[in-house]
Amino acid sequence: MDHTILGSVNTSEINSMQSNNLRWARGFTIIEVLIVLAIAGLIMIIVFLAVPSLQRSSRNTQRKHDASLITATLADFKTAYPSLWLNRIQNDNGELTSVDIMNNSDTSKYPQIKLGFYVGTGASIDAPANMANNIYINTPNTLATTKTPAVVNTSTTPDINHITTNTMAIFSGENCNSAGNAAGSLQSNAIALFYAVEDGSPTGSIVCLSA
Repeated sequence: MDHTILGSVNTSEINSMQSNNLRWARGFTIIEVLIVLAIAGLIMIIVFLAVPSLQRSSRNTQRKHDASLITATLADFKTAYPSLWLNRIQNDNGELTSVDIMNNSDTSKYPQIKLGFYVGTGASIDAPANMANNIYINTPNTLATTKTPAVVNTSTTPDINHITTNTMAIFSGENCNSAGNAAGSLQSNAIALFYAVEDGSPTGSIVCLSA
C-alpha cells in the first residue's frame, strides 16, 4: 500500500511538471504581450512628463537662491547707507563680491556670494547698463512712478524694462507689493529685485523681492 501511494504522488508531480513545461513552451499570448507593452508605454509617458517638470523646478530653485542672496546683500547696503542710491554691483566670474552706492567713493567689500544661475563674466554693472550676462539696474533717482518690468519670451532681447527667465532687473527707489509679483510704492531708500520663474507658460511669471 505504501508503494502505491508513493507511486501515485510521483505520477501527480510528474504530470504537474509536464503541464508547466507545456505552458512555458507555448509562450505568451498576444493579450499578455499587449498588456506588458501598455504598462511599459505608460511608464515611459510618466517619465517623459515628469523629467521636464523636475528640471524646471530645479532651475527655479537656483533662480530663487541667487535672487535671495543678492537681495540680502543689497539690504545690508541699504542699512549701511540709507540715504544713498544703489549704483553698481560687482560680479566676478559668478561671484557677487561688492556693491557700490551713488556718490560714495568707498566700495565696501562683502564676503563672496556664489551665484548658481545669474552668472556674469567678470564685469560690473553701472546703471543703467547690464552685467555682462543677465542682470540690469535702473538709473538711480529717476523713478517718477513705480515700475514693474514686463516678462517676455527668451527670444526677445531683454533690458531693464523687459526681463526673461534668464535675466533680472533691479530698481532702486521702490519696493514690492504684498503679493510679491509687482512694484508696490515709491520709497527713496528701497530696492526692488525682479526675476521670472518658469511656470509652463511661454514667458513665465514675475517675482519681486524687496531689499
